[in-house]
Amino acid sequence: MPGSSNNLSPLHSGAHGGIFLGIYLSVIFGLQVAMQWYPQISIIATIAIFAFPLVLYRRLRISYVRGGCGASYGDLFAQGVLSVLGGAIVSCLVSVVYIRFFQPTYVTDLLDGMVLAYTQAGIPLDDPAVAQLTYMRESGALPAGTELCILISSSIVIFGTILSIAAAALACRPLRRTAAAKSE
Repeated sequence: MPGSSNNLSPLHSGAHGGIFLGIYLSVIFGLQVAMQWYPQISIIATIAIFAFPLVLYRRLRISYVRGGCGASYGDLFAQGVLSVLGGAIVSCLVSVVYIRFFQPTYVTDLLDGMVLAYTQAGIPLDDPAVAQLTYMRESGALPAGTELCILISSSIVIFGTILSIAAAALACRPLRRTAAAKSE
């Protein structure tokens, strides 16, 4: 039945998945911001980042099962890409609002934190990476907050598209039969 909630189009399912992934990615951004004041949160942020492929797979698998296992690989792939695109847009908006209104110095603070981490690790200031970061800071060649958010969102979409290839393939596997169903 076309109006059935069990048989949603990839666009509709992708939009719902995009909202969920947008919230998930926004939480990751929030954890990264909080790491400036509470460095011990970094383990949680790292786990959340590395769990992203699993979260995407679970979203696609749930959609596949709820749809009666009738979705094709192409439908699930499209849903995955659209979910990641929607999630990147939502998290980009959240990030831009935060940077613009709550911490306008976010990019410079991030760069200063990287230089500090390098120096605390014993890397000398004349190291090419540290020198480049210092030069960027001194010359004002830093990206604006919106540019950084767009760059990160673009990376999320590219990475998410690649992940969707594998996640969709895994999500559209046939369901396992239980022992009771096999004995019948």
